[in-house]
Amino acid sequence: MHMNFIETQGEKIFLFIGFLLVLITGFFSGYLFSQEQTEKQEIVIENPNLSCTEFISSQPEITLGSLIKRGDEQEVSNSEQIMGSFVASKNSTIYHKADCTIVKRIKDENRIFFSSAKEAEDRGFKLHSGE
Repeated sequence: MHMNFIETQGEKIFLFIGFLLVLITGFFSGYLFSQEQTEKQEIVIENPNLSCTEFISSQPEITLGSLIKRGDEQEVSNSEQIMGSFVASKNSTIYHKADCTIVKRIKDENRIFFSSAKEAEDRGFKLHSGE
């Protein structure tokens, strides 16, 4: 009876064993590759004597003085926006608070940042009436 089963199901058994071999080979090659990649990454501790709070306080902060100055306008990317600043578009005469929903519609390359409302008004901009 066992020989009869092997003779009738031989092709399916062969395919199943082949599938298992491919599965095992793929798993172990992926595992070995991932181990190789993690071993290549080095972690460098620049100053192991600093505590977390000392390290954070030693990092430079983004200030108005560190903004990129392009001609007469100060611009920064979204990730560098300063809370409490004011934003206008190059194509408008209206300025907005940084958290205004309209600011999201201004293209990054058209944004002008001001440190105060007075600075914006001195440059001829008017505050958005909805604010």
